[in-house]
Amino acid sequence: MQKRFILTAFTSTVLLLSACSSTQPAKVVIDNPKVENFPVEVKQTAPIPKSIEITQPTSAKEALISFFDYLSKNEFEKAVQLFSTDENDWYTPYIYSTDEEKNDKAKVLARFCEATQTCLKVEVLSTTKNSDNDYTFTVQFREKDGSIMKYGPFGGMENDPTPPQTKFEYSVKKVGDSYKVITSPLYRP
Repeated sequence: MQKRFILTAFTSTVLLLSACSSTQPAKVVIDNPKVENFPVEVKQTAPIPKSIEITQPTSAKEALISFFDYLSKNEFEKAVQLFSTDENDWYTPYIYSTDEEKNDKAKVLARFCEATQTCLKVEVLSTTKNSDNDYTFTVQFREKDGSIMKYGPFGGMENDPTPPQTKFEYSVKKVGDSYKVITSPLYRP
C-alpha cells in the first residue's frame, strides 16, 4: 500500500505520520523539493484511536463523580467529554493556557489541574433537583490521603479569621442525551 504525504517539518530523529491507519507497512514518499525523495517504511504497532470514548453516565450525580475521578487520575480526554461545551463555562480553566492551547480542551484541563492542585475526587453530600435536566450538588473534595480538602486561607491571608471552606456547589445539566458538569473545577490562587 502506498500513500503520499507532504513533509512540512520534521526532526532528524523523529518523523510522526498520523495519517497511517493500516497495520500493514506503508511506503511513504516525501514530496518536498528541498528534501531528497526517499522511501520510508512505516509500521504501526497499535491501532491509533480515533477518539477516547467513555460510557456516558446515566445520572447527573454519576457524571459529576466521574468528571472529578477522571481529573484526579489525569484522564483529561475523558473528563472533557463530561464538561460543558459552552465556551463561557471554560473561562476559569482557560486561565493557565495560552491562546494556542485553548483549542485542545484536554490540555486546558491538564494545565489548570497542574496549576491549582484542586482536581480531586469528590464526595457528594447533597443534591438539589432544580428541574428535570438541572441539578446542583454540594460536594467535598478528598485529598489523596482521603482527608477533606480545606480551601483557604491563601498566601498573605494567614491572619484571616474566616475558616477554610470545605463544601462547594457544582451544577450539572443534561445537554442532549448526556449530563455535563457546568461549574468549572475549583480555582485556587
